[in-house]
Amino acid sequence: MTGVLIAGAVLFLSKSDALAQSTPTQWTEKVGEGIFAPACNSAGPPLITCVDGSPQVTVYWNSTVLPVNFSVGTSYGNWDIVNTIDASQSGSYTGMGANNTTYWYGLYYYNHMSVNHNACEALNCDIYSFTTPNCAPPTVDVKANGSDGPISIPYNTSATLSWTAANANSCTASGGWSGSRPTGPAWPATTNWNVIANGYPGSLVLRTDDTGAIFDEPLNNVVLDGTAISFTRPGSLQNYTGTLQSNGANIIGTFTYLGSSYNWSATIIGSAIQWSGSGSEPTGNLTSSQTYTLSCTSSAGIPGSDSVTVNVGGAPKSHIVLSPTSFSFSGVSGGATPAGQTLNISNTGNAALNWTGSTNQGWCHLSSSLGSIAAGSNSDITVSVDAPSNVGSFNCVITISGVNADNSPQTASVVYTVSPPAPIASLSANPTTIEKGESSTLSWSSTNATSCSIDQSIGTVATSSLSLLVYPSKDTTYTLTCTGPTPPPASSSATIIVLPPFKLEGSASACNTINLSWTPSAGAIGYRIYRGSPRVNIAPYQPYTALNFTDTSVSQNTTYKYQIEAYDGKTRNSNTKDITTPYCPPSCKLSGNPLSIYQGQTSTLTWKDIFYATSCTASGAWSGFKSISGGSEIVTPAPPSATYYLTCSGNGGSTQCLSPTTVNVSPLALPGWKEIIPR
Repeated sequence: MTGVLIAGAVLFLSKSDALAQSTPTQWTEKVGEGIFAPACNSAGPPLITCVDGSPQVTVYWNSTVLPVNFSVGTSYGNWDIVNTIDASQSGSYTGMGANNTTYWYGLYYYNHMSVNHNACEALNCDIYSFTTPNCAPPTVDVKANGSDGPISIPYNTSATLSWTAANANSCTASGGWSGSRPTGPAWPATTNWNVIANGYPGSLVLRTDDTGAIFDEPLNNVVLDGTAISFTRPGSLQNYTGTLQSNGANIIGTFTYLGSSYNWSATIIGSAIQWSGSGSEPTGNLTSSQTYTLSCTSSAGIPGSDSVTVNVGGAPKSHIVLSPTSFSFSGVSGGATPAGQTLNISNTGNAALNWTGSTNQGWCHLSSSLGSIAAGSNSDITVSVDAPSNVGSFNCVITISGVNADNSPQTASVVYTVSPPAPIASLSANPTTIEKGESSTLSWSSTNATSCSIDQSIGTVATSSLSLLVYPSKDTTYTLTCTGPTPPPASSSATIIVLPPFKLEGSASACNTINLSWTPSAGAIGYRIYRGSPRVNIAPYQPYTALNFTDTSVSQNTTYKYQIEAYDGKTRNSNTKDITTPYCPPSCKLSGNPLSIYQGQTSTLTWKDIFYATSCTASGAWSGFKSISGGSEIVTPAPPSATYYLTCSGNGGSTQCLSPTTVNVSPLALPGWKEIIPR
């Protein structure tokens, strides 16, 4: 016979809200009208299995009374007959029960002749009770950062795992975590449980040793809050408090009473109290993705699990970028060291770059061999080379590495070209100043040259030290150009100044003055001015460097011979020049005193300072020849005035004496009168 365990089945089944074991003494017996009590055997214990998350229960019985009917009661101690079934001597009933439910049952005889169907009689058989397990699988929920996942977090960061497990007897973590996890109790902030009585189904019993002997005592008003417990004992108003630990099906701890501390353990008798577990914990900083699994088993052995996956982003990496990636240095052997160049190291990644740098050649250097660059930043170092020495082309590799760079190492190349020294050329002329028609010697030398040439139509010349005579007709610059294996070409110049021939010119500008001038003599540091024969140096000082001279120590109508001598450690003479002075023109002075008179008065004319004259002739208001030695003469001019002139003549010509003299004459007031007494 199968069915669902409900009132009215073959067996009397009843459930309680708490887990407990029932006994026959808990039952009251009633004998109904016309009921007798035949003997019966004990009913067998039930067989309970879990099917599809619910308990399947099979109960058994065995009776010595045949035929016998069994009825099911529905209330404790007072059986209500809700259904009757003819039962054989033995039989069984299978039905699906509820999880976590306590049932009890017995065998009863039903008198068909009884009018009162409510009258039952116990057959003195055993009464059994059983509690169905919780056949539902554990309800497990694992979350990461409050999500069922999968979630993603950055590299080397933490997530928070939270979990709950209901209907779980034990839980074990695996995957990214390990170890067992507590399954209960997981109490709300405050949970109140009122206990019925000791031994009653579903009671919570306190086992204490406060009297020296262990005994059980039910608890009233139990409050579980976090890890604390409070309760009262029956018949006592005293409130007890203590601490909690979970230990399988027990809760253990201590409580304090009247200043004394007592150990205690609370044991679950019934099944009204359900265990569940919860918790949270950090994953710790993760560098790889992890799956966290929590596998739980119920008290009935039913498994349940849940997982959550935490995906971890890739580890932050730096990224090396070098700029430039190639360097070129050049130098001349024995010359100056090339200037350093800048290498820029950029980090375009998302993590700091801790870099090291090196070169594979001893002549190639970095200003720094290590450093740290934040993500998105850059830094400059200097690449340098040694002074140029050996001729040739040399290569070096710069290596920049970073332990956390996704492209380490990076390299840059260095090419160092050392050339032979550039050619050197030198050209000189001696002397650098010549007179037209003279020669100068060009001398030159070169080093590191493979070919040389001189312009001005000279052409290719030897690279070794040589000389050449040249006869420039005018100022000329000569340029020596030499080339070699290393540019640039070298050049050197020399200029030769070509002077006119050393020539003296001169003339007499007056009877007592001769002006001399001459062209410069090449290389002269001074000049001597010679006159006459024998020659006399009339230069006013030495060294006389001017190119002209005025001789005022000469006489009229005289011929003088001049020659200029140039000297500069050696002497050179100009041409000679004969210069004749002319006759000097006559000169004289004429004056009168007084120059203003009255009619009838006199004035004295005076002439003197007569030079170079052979005769003097008066004119104007007077006349006749006058002495060339000078003299004076009294004149009585007529009004209103009289002007007197004197002209002296000689080999140099005629000259009117300075200055013509005019005497102003004022007339008297009366005509025909003359003044006899001077005023």
